Amino acid sequence: MTMTKAENRVPLRVVNLECTFPTRGGTVQAVSGISFEVRPGEVLALVGESGCGKSTTGKAIMQLPPPTSGSVEFEGTDLTSVTGSSLRDIRRRLQIIFQDPISALNPRRKIKDIIAEGLVIAGVPKEERQKRVEVAMRQVGLDPANGERRPREFSGGQCQRIAIARAIVVNPTMLICDEPVASLDVSIQAQILNLLEETRRTYDLSMLFISHDLAVVNSISDRVAVMYLGRIVEIGDADSVYRHAAHPYTNILLDSAPTVGDVVRPPSGLELKGEVPSPLNPPSGCRFRTRCPRATAICAEQEPVLQEVRTEHQVACHHPVVDPDLPNNERPHV
Repeated sequence: MTMTKAENRVPLRVVNLECTFPTRGGTVQAVSGISFEVRPGEVLALVGESGCGKSTTGKAIMQLPPPTSGSVEFEGTDLTSVTGSSLRDIRRRLQIIFQDPISALNPRRKIKDIIAEGLVIAGVPKEERQKRVEVAMRQVGLDPANGERRPREFSGGQCQRIAIARAIVVNPTMLICDEPVASLDVSIQAQILNLLEETRRTYDLSMLFISHDLAVVNSISDRVAVMYLGRIVEIGDADSVYRHAAHPYTNILLDSAPTVGDVVRPPSGLELKGEVPSPLNPPSGCRFRTRCPRATAICAEQEPVLQEVRTEHQVACHHPVVDPDLPNNERPHV
């Protein structure tokens, strides 16, 4: 397939990513052949229940650890093929913010040294490091005068600001945010989300934002990808997914947050059945079929593939949900 110039500029492209982990009981299929891209300057939200593989995806992109198979192309380089100093150089442009800000920070170090760590590794002179650390701290709403203090002296929200400062001080082009507000109070969540949005605009960043909560990512995402048991089941423009969700699982997720931004959704009427299957032995065909109220025989026999249902909106489902308010020419044609 010949790529256009626009496609070549895509900062992150993930193709057929698989992550498996051997255990005593068998092999855990955490991520099973997913593909997506993050476009220049956009935020792609990766959403799903705990255990669906979204955080594993984020860490695999960073090669922490590397995926079992597939490719992770960042700014034209396949990260699965580079190691050592070459990978460290790339990671300065591709930074990750972890879910638990307190455990992600070394409790013995001063925060000015924590933030400066990437600059030290890059060999930035001390005087310049100090200036850049102060700028980064101000950018995230921290007083540089507090640089001598240690993480235990800060709240969870402040620690997340420190983690964001550590990420942006090396001037990355892309951030992976792995549940960055999940452990914070609701009032603090809004502050951190606003900070991340402001940081994106200031630094012209692309962002992969991982979350279990569709309501949380509404304010920050341009596109949304929904994961279930290691696979992407729906992906599209955020407004299209929120207003016209086509996969039963996405509809059920949205039912838990009927009002998202300015979108007020009537209940889908769909209900989950049973429990989440084990990733040690996922169901045949559609992995959601054992819990799906719309499943039929074909769902067990054939694995659904992503197909376009609207412009910039794809779903992997044999029986997608049709929004009755959509005109006929905009209805799913899977």
